[in-house]
Amino acid sequence: MNKKLIIGIVIGLIGIAAVVVIAAVALQPKHIEERDYKTVVQVKEGETSDEKAYDLKGSASDMGFEKVECTDTTICVAKHDTYNEEGKEDFVSVMDDESGQIVSIGLHFTKDDFTVENIYKQLNAVARNFIGIEIPQEKIEKVKNNLPTSGDDQISIDTYTYESSTIEINMLKVEKSNFYLVKLGIFPTTFYNDATGA
Repeated sequence: MNKKLIIGIVIGLIGIAAVVVIAAVALQPKHIEERDYKTVVQVKEGETSDEKAYDLKGSASDMGFEKVECTDTTICVAKHDTYNEEGKEDFVSVMDDESGQIVSIGLHFTKDDFTVENIYKQLNAVARNFIGIEIPQEKIEKVKNNLPTSGDDQISIDTYTYESSTIEINMLKVEKSNFYLVKLGIFPTTFYNDATGA
């Protein structure tokens, strides 16, 4: 074989290998945010409770959560698989306590989707089903900005009170993944103070 033919074959093989590698990278599944959360229960402005708000069984699918489980009469959890990633489901749970209802919301975000604007939009779309106030963008921004300096645990938390409720915003980097988890807790202040020893 002459040298030109050998060089042509080698270049051809390199070209084919490059195309295969590029195609493999291009065809890898992307983490695409698939959620469309909605506020479907109109809690009165400034109110922190509404009987209809806590009927998670009845409103979860309209809110954008398709899996609902109620373990007993005091707690219900609804889930949505936003990124089609096992173990990275968004959730909202409602629990009855003698001091009032406790709501917990957890939303997963990839690094690209983990923006103040997107967190604000998604979190409020869910939270407004349970409280008649908006979670302020500046509070979300404060917690997100504190995350890089939060130490080894990579958790950032802020709380504030509204009427008789304590609202906790919690963000963390999910270990060994490219995901962040944003959690919002809405607690009766008496319950929160007892639980945290405040």
